[in-house]
Formats: sequence, C-alpha cells, structure tokens
Amino acid sequence: MVESFHLLKYNKKDKSMKIFADNVTPRYITSMELIDYNSIAGGDKFGNFYITRYTPQAEETAVQVPYGGLLNGASE
Repeated sequence: MVESFHLLKYNKKDKSMKIFADNVTPRYITSMELIDYNSIAGGDKFGNFYITRYTPQAEETAVQVPYGGLLNGASE
C-alpha cells in the first residue's frame, strides 16, 4: 500500500480521531521520526529522505473522516 503521513487529533468528548494534516505525495515509507511538534522526517524504499512540516493552525481545521476513508489532500 502506498501512503504517506496522516496527522490526527483525538477528541475526548466524542471519543473520535480527526485528521488535520496529511501528505498528498504517495510514498513507500520505510522509516519515520518525529523531529519536533511541527515536523516529521521520513525515508522511503527508494532512498529518498524528506521532511514534512505543518502549521499549528492546521489543528483547527481537523475534519472527521469515516473509518477506512482516505484524504489524499482533500478537505473532506
């Protein structure tokens, strides 16, 4: 399966998770590491290294995604 990073926020009240950021570039991820609160580093099976960053305001735009749904950069 070719996917990338999806960042989720847990809502205690609803007991649900909402995606607030994802990477639209499909990758065969072999490794990843959290660098800081806003950054994730990753590597894929082709030897590419990349860093994905998001803005703190992205958490405010979290959307509910049905189980098994894929965002792939879409807002809903």
